[in-house]
Amino acid sequence: MVDEDNLDLDEDELDQDFTDEDDADSGLPMFADLSGGHSIGDRLEILPLDRADLPLICYIVVDRIAEIITRPLKDFKDLGAIPPEESLSKTIPIFDNHRVARRFSHHNQRVIKFPSDLIHITRPKLVQKGITRILFSGQVYTLN
Repeated sequence: MVDEDNLDLDEDELDQDFTDEDDADSGLPMFADLSGGHSIGDRLEILPLDRADLPLICYIVVDRIAEIITRPLKDFKDLGAIPPEESLSKTIPIFDNHRVARRFSHHNQRVIKFPSDLIHITRPKLVQKGITRILFSGQVYTLN
């Protein structure tokens, strides 16, 4: 049985219902969840990893052969003014939420869960691979 009240809606009202939902997602950049509320004019502060307040379980994005996905720090422009010498630093985005990590990934990548202590244990190996920065919750931390 068809609800007669819904038949009275014209196309403009129906379109408006859909655009309200779409507007919330359409204007957000890929890394908006990582910005942590920084404005673009702020200067980026890089803290030592020891000051990071990581949760017990974290998520990272890996490719098909389980290589960690890194990005140059310049890809995270929402964090603030990045010093030129830091712009090419390989950075691992770390997430505390699987859904946010999945949104960050591409179709040929997957999200894995790991204990945050693993970052401290594998620090020398990550630095050896050229990965020198970690991004978590809008803050950049150094591995050096």
